[in-house]
Amino acid sequence: MIFRRVLSALTFSCKRITEITEKEQVNTLSSIDKFRYELHLFMCKLCRSYVKQSQIIEKALGNMFGTSDNDSKRLDDSARKNILEQLKKEN
Repeated sequence: MIFRRVLSALTFSCKRITEITEKEQVNTLSSIDKFRYELHLFMCKLCRSYVKQSQIIEKALGNMFGTSDNDSKRLDDSARKNILEQLKKEN
């Protein structure tokens, strides 16, 4: 019981990990929060898998819409708008 309280104080929840990942906030975290993020990923296989899948999807979308950049891990705003426009056209 005490271990769980200590652990929850040291790390983020799975929900928070997905929020940070999807909102692209990893690079803006403080050192302590970055540690909490990495600690959670170290301990949680499901979140590690989620982050990897998110990165693969971002890369695939970048390649598909001609916005891939080896230095960039995420799509920029114009690429996202382009994707949304393409999706709206198909519906």
